Amino acid sequence: MPMFRSAVFTLALLAAPAALSAQQPAAAPAPTPAEQETRAWLQELQQIGAKLQALQVQALTDPALKAQHEALGAEIESAVRKADPSLAGLTERVQALDTQIREAQQKGDRDAFQKLVTEGRQLEERFVRARATVLQDPALAAKAKSFGETLEKKMIELDASLPRMLARGQELQGKLETALKAQQPPARKR
Repeated sequence: MPMFRSAVFTLALLAAPAALSAQQPAAAPAPTPAEQETRAWLQELQQIGAKLQALQVQALTDPALKAQHEALGAEIESAVRKADPSLAGLTERVQALDTQIREAQQKGDRDAFQKLVTEGRQLEERFVRARATVLQDPALAAKAKSFGETLEKKMIELDASLPRMLARGQELQGKLETALKAQQPPARKR
């Protein structure tokens, strides 16, 4: 399951912005200051995400931490399969989607790309819901929390600026959510 989340995260951060820029007409008007600011926030958030991912990879080179990560991942995956047995067969589809999305992007096939991205998001939502359900189990939640704290401590050992990065990432996410809400048309009254 972590591999699936990585693939979808990579898709969201790398492929989607490229597709969005490819969909803009050649003579598109210059972005407004608000759009420029939103793009800058997104770019900074992507950079933070890349740094966090690199730190996590580096932290997981610690043999004890890696073993704890793998054991927790196996336990969560087992619980997810029990919670929703239909997800077990979707792993291959997720891997195929990754390849198909890259091919559609390389070919410039926007319709196929969008369709595949939508399918990927739907699959991700199923995995996320199942994982959230199993993490409501107190024993499993405690193990996940303990691992998260241990991982964070190791990451801080590697880079003392981690707490500032995390805080900035949360701040940027809040700003982006607010900007997206402001762009949405008001709901119709019935």
